Amino acid sequence: MDRTFSNIKIVWFVLIVAGFFFFNSNTAIASDGSAQFSWLPNTESNLIRYEIHYGLANGGPYPNVVNIGKPAPVGGRIHGEVTGLIDGQQYCFVCVAVDDQERKSDYSAQVAVTLGLDAPTNVEIIPAE
Repeated sequence: MDRTFSNIKIVWFVLIVAGFFFFNSNTAIASDGSAQFSWLPNTESNLIRYEIHYGLANGGPYPNVVNIGKPAPVGGRIHGEVTGLIDGQQYCFVCVAVDDQERKSDYSAQVAVTLGLDAPTNVEIIPAE
């Protein structure tokens, strides 16, 4: 791994749960939800995408992956969304950056959120160095 990309763990992966949007499905089984995230962009020139990984277990594993791509920052932050989540279920989220050789950064710090009406609207996490 080149030195520039290995410095990614120094970059502040500030991951903010910007909001949760809940809407009821027409079934009585469950409702779908989504979580919106934002974080500070990385500065590596060979960065090709960001991914949000998530699962149900605190500390991983994170078997589900959402490819956010490499969107342009809005307000100085990268924004991504995870959809198809179940209301009332706790999820654990982390973020990674991927370079042009498919090397992934370390996970950001995890944020665990239980989707529902009492879920916090802003949670800030900063990775351990």
